[in-house]
Amino acid sequence: MKGRPPKFGREEQSRLILKGLKRCTKCEIVKPVPEFYDRRDGQTKDGLSSQCKACTLKRNLAYRKTDKGREVSLAALSKYAKTTKGKKARKRWDTNHLLQVQAGHAVGHGIEHGRLIRPNQCDQCNHKCTPEGHHWKGYEPEYWFDVQWLCSNCHRKTHSPI
Repeated sequence: MKGRPPKFGREEQSRLILKGLKRCTKCEIVKPVPEFYDRRDGQTKDGLSSQCKACTLKRNLAYRKTDKGREVSLAALSKYAKTTKGKKARKRWDTNHLLQVQAGHAVGHGIEHGRLIRPNQCDQCNHKCTPEGHHWKGYEPEYWFDVQWLCSNCHRKTHSPI
């Protein structure tokens, strides 16, 4: 193939490892060993992943965008949230983001007692759903009921516009 470096044989790979280097099977760039994840499952002779960390990250992000990837990620997150470690992490987040937690509770209470009426569609994309309240002015008590109703996708994009 034009522009691609020649394939390395096992012997050449072994020589690279001795020098503290390894070639990624995806991008085919020779990189230092710390740029590869450890594999302790016995699948590789050198105990390292065949793809570099950067290529592994790209692959994982692409997988998480698929329906199956989202399903698997949500299941793993749900499972983690039920563990002692997950519960401690949630408690730590709640403690560090007290105003956000209180604002969320206020919206739920406002809906429950008729102070707020949740529409049946997103204000931004008009998707029919049960939208979430986005505190677009902030989390101070005077803005707790000043929310924009967004579907979960629009709400996520608003908070992390990557």
